[in-house]
Amino acid sequence: MEISAWFEKLPTRSQKLIRQNVQNWSVSALRQLTKVSHDLVKELVQSGKKTAAQVKQQRGSERAREEGSKQAFPSEDANQISSSIPE
Repeated sequence: MEISAWFEKLPTRSQKLIRQNVQNWSVSALRQLTKVSHDLVKELVQSGKKTAAQVKQQRGSERAREEGSKQAFPSEDANQISSSIPE
């Protein structure tokens, strides 16, 4: 099962945190946890019971933040900046 394989790869502390806090979560919400970063897993688990839709929403906002940070400093700009720095 995809959830158990994902769970086994997590650090021991994260496994313990998840075991303590997701007993009443739906299976679909747990499946959504496998698709987010470790930091977001911790945040979601610590904040209480979530539905699959809530986890998806958080995952979407996490992606938006990542996209925003990539756009804030695109690689082309980085190349221009590094080429203008005197050696």
